[in-house]
Amino acid sequence: MTASVSSSARAARGRLPLAVDAWLSFLDIDDCALGHVWAAERGRHGERYILSGGSIRVAQALRLVRGVTGRPSRTWFVPGRAVLPAAAVVEVAARAGGRTPPICREIARAGLHGH
Repeated sequence: MTASVSSSARAARGRLPLAVDAWLSFLDIDDCALGHVWAAERGRHGERYILSGGSIRVAQALRLVRGVTGRPSRTWFVPGRAVLPAAAVVEVAARAGGRTPPICREIARAGLHGH
């Protein structure tokens, strides 16, 4: 699999053409590391723990990125209900052409969930 530029990097460059206005969860890296330590020390086997410092919508995050970078946003927002079918078509077409798809159903589901 080839490396790709992250959505946040594309947004910072003003080159994120499509997005879904889902929720994004943010967490300070030190808090994340501490959460993992606590889960290892105090957590119960098989349990899951949610670490989050706050949540904002994708549109709000893109406005913040624009404010920091000064680059205009060229992002069109896709309705959430269209994402999974579109991702499936893109995934199948890319694989049929021997390429790595830029988006797949798993990434689409994660994005819709707010990761």
